[in-house]
Amino acid sequence: MNSTGQEKKILLVEDEVELGQLLLSRLERSGYAVCATGTGAEGLGKLRELKPDLVILDLTLPDMMGNQVCELIRKDPDPQIADIPVLILSGKAPDVVEEICRSCQATSYVIKPYNPANLINEINRCISLK
Repeated sequence: MNSTGQEKKILLVEDEVELGQLLLSRLERSGYAVCATGTGAEGLGKLRELKPDLVILDLTLPDMMGNQVCELIRKDPDPQIADIPVLILSGKAPDVVEEICRSCQATSYVIKPYNPANLINEINRCISLK
C-alpha cells in the first residue's frame, strides 16, 4: 500500500492464461490490485479507466506486439497515461529485449522464466520511479 493507504494498481497484459493467472495471484498476494487482459487492445482500453501505477506487458500478444502497446502509451497526450512505468515481460533473448525496450521507451524488462522474488523487486523499483 502507498502512503495514502491505497493499493498500487497494476495492469497485466499477458495472453498466456496459465502464466497470467499465476502472476495475477502472486501480485495480489504481494498487495497489488491487478487487472489482467489478454490482448494489447484490451490493455489499452483499460488504461484510461484504471490509470495504473504500472503496466506489465508481454511482448508477444495475439493482436499486436507489446512494444507497439508501449509506444502508444508513450505517445498518449495525457501525461498521466504517457508517464506510467511499463515493464516488459518476455521470453526473448535479453539483448533483443533490451533493444526493444530502449526503442519503445519501456521502463524495464524481466526475462521469462523469471525468479518470482526478482520480478517483485523489479515491479517495486519501477513503481517507485513514478
